[in-house]
Amino acid sequence: MTRLFSAVLWYHFAFLIISLALLGIGISSICIYAFPKKFLKESLQKQLTLFSIFFSISIFIMLLVLLNAGREVNISWSHLILVLGITTLPFFFGGICISLALFHLAKQISKLYFYDLIGGSLACILAMPFLNLLGAVTAILAMSLSAIISSFCFHLASGEKLETAQINERVLFKKGTSFILMFFLIFFLGLIIYNIRYQTIDIKFSKGIAEAGAMYKKWNSISRVTVFPYNGNEVFAWGLSPNYKGPFVDRLDMYIDGSAYTPITRFDGDFEKIEFVKHAITSPAYYLKDAPKVLVVGSGGGIDVLTALAFNSRSVTGVEINSTIVDVVKNKFNEFAGNLYDNPRVKIIINDARSYLKKSDETYDIIQSSLVDTWAASSANAYALSENNLYTVEAFVDYLQHLENDGVLTITRWADTPPGASLRIVSLGLAALERLNINYPEKHFVIIREYSLTTVILKKTPFIKREIEKLEEISKNLNFDIVYAPSGPQNGIFAELINSKNPKQFWRTYPFDVSPPTDNKPFFFQTSKIKSFINSFKGPMTNPVSILTRLFLVLSITVILFIFVPLFFSQEKISMARSRLKIKNVLYFACLGAGFMFIEISFLQKFTIFLGLPSLTFSVVLFSLLFFCGAGSFFTNKFKEEGLKFNLRIIVLFLIFLLGLIIIFLPVLFDKFIIYQTPYKIIFTIFFLMPLGFLMGMPLPMGIKLIKMGGQKIIPWAWGVNCAASVLGSVLSVISLMIFGFNITLIAGCSLYFSILFIIPESK
Repeated sequence: MTRLFSAVLWYHFAFLIISLALLGIGISSICIYAFPKKFLKESLQKQLTLFSIFFSISIFIMLLVLLNAGREVNISWSHLILVLGITTLPFFFGGICISLALFHLAKQISKLYFYDLIGGSLACILAMPFLNLLGAVTAILAMSLSAIISSFCFHLASGEKLETAQINERVLFKKGTSFILMFFLIFFLGLIIYNIRYQTIDIKFSKGIAEAGAMYKKWNSISRVTVFPYNGNEVFAWGLSPNYKGPFVDRLDMYIDGSAYTPITRFDGDFEKIEFVKHAITSPAYYLKDAPKVLVVGSGGGIDVLTALAFNSRSVTGVEINSTIVDVVKNKFNEFAGNLYDNPRVKIIINDARSYLKKSDETYDIIQSSLVDTWAASSANAYALSENNLYTVEAFVDYLQHLENDGVLTITRWADTPPGASLRIVSLGLAALERLNINYPEKHFVIIREYSLTTVILKKTPFIKREIEKLEEISKNLNFDIVYAPSGPQNGIFAELINSKNPKQFWRTYPFDVSPPTDNKPFFFQTSKIKSFINSFKGPMTNPVSILTRLFLVLSITVILFIFVPLFFSQEKISMARSRLKIKNVLYFACLGAGFMFIEISFLQKFTIFLGLPSLTFSVVLFSLLFFCGAGSFFTNKFKEEGLKFNLRIIVLFLIFLLGLIIIFLPVLFDKFIIYQTPYKIIFTIFFLMPLGFLMGMPLPMGIKLIKMGGQKIIPWAWGVNCAASVLGSVLSVISLMIFGFNITLIAGCSLYFSILFIIPESK
């Protein structure tokens, strides 16, 4: 779902999936609580069968709606609400199945919650191969098939109980249900096989752009890659000089999730035919070096690699996180690209650049990064909108440490007015130089700009006069502007920041947040200040801060209407709320739901830097937490009722202590283990999260057991409140990460668990 949202709509909608899932489950729980006479225990097997069928059908309907949701570039509020409402439906019907089981089989809550979490953890592991093998669309069709299989299991388990039901129900289930289930089983199985072969059910519009005429389409666990022929007659390079008058060079247009762009340039081995790459705003640094050793961060379709080769680089290492992009250039269109990635001077690494550099001892003359970002929501980044571990102070320190003494780092970003991202690159450079104890930072920068792009060249040692003169000459010949150089132009906002004696004061007074992001708060693309969250209702629907703030309000209203209002549907429930539930029972399950999400989403963000691949992080972290949460839930079966409160307090204290240790020692452990191969880092992550997940899996089933002693009717309500708080917690944790960073967000989650000590549920 995250992949589909990112490909059809904008990436910042994708993080909503977890919120919508929890919302649907929460609403389903409250429906059972508000209308208990509609969900009697004797109808349990029938209702599980029916709602599983509804679950399956709603998945299919939701898929069809989403595939047509990308017809407009800027989605309207009415359209968005419709899409979100349809998206919530499958989770509502699936949630009813879970809630019914918890409600009627509460005595087995430890085992039920165990099975629920184990199933979820295994799904996290299976998600990546499913996406790689089937693609997001067909994988979602497979989920419809999975729901039908579940319905078959419930139907078969009902056995002779169906014979004692009312006559109309007996006819439905005994004579009709098996036929219906078999029909849907054959239908979805056939549809999956057909779609694998012909891709008939697929995205037709992405962010308002029709996808007709694509030469190639491929899903994987982190993106959807499409390739189109280019039908124009203009040469493309990042920031091509207006002075270039050479011949036209053909290309293919490659898109990631329909928006992020990288070209595949036609190349036949003749470098004279691609002279245009030397006229790009990304190329000036190459004029300073003879036969350099180059590292390209984010090799994409290969234009930066081609540039490096055109300047006679003796070796070029390209690091690309997306294996499908490499496959497209190296295999699918290798002849068109001139076997670029098989060139003996080129080495392509499929990995995250940070992880690669951490375990590499090599140094380079040039490290280049040109517009390396994507509007595609990776599986982990979806939650945090746009965190990027390539643009943090720690990353820039890594870059500088992997340069030769005379090496240069060249980074190209869009030229905003007033400057935003490009100015933040300068802030990152200043902070990295300070950490490396390099004095006189004003001597280490040259900034060159054309109409739409800005290139920041950062040198490990001070620029010398000859180098500055060379860059001035090149810029003049290519009609670029030098906006900053140590002994040249120093006008404007870039010079003001670089020459500032107090950069922190500059960051405070500048209208945008251009302070240097860190691994603790790696939100490079989020340049809105805190007040923007208050004023964000004025922003466009493509503004992630605006979306985040508005949808938090919408979700808050929805949670109040659909989860808390039903508590007052009848005098019986009002009485129950006053006498048995008490306010601290509400707070217990609310704090538990919100605290879990704060911790979970914090780790998804933090471990992305450690594991490198966002989709891998999603699978490994969620698998670990859910699997060991399930084990913890199963273990609570051993606790007796008379000592439940005492044991619960001990468990929470251990959990808080463990979280405190994690906050203190996690950076040290990451720095020590990040150099190891990925399989070892996965093992480390699983074992690291094992005790945390085990402890986090205990409070919910123990709380359910405590309130069960006071009456089983309130169990769906407690489950619904937990889900409601998780909905809001998932959004609040993202806001907290963006404003305060990982440590504060994790401390907030720890505080929510600490509050549980004072609000242990009451059974009477």
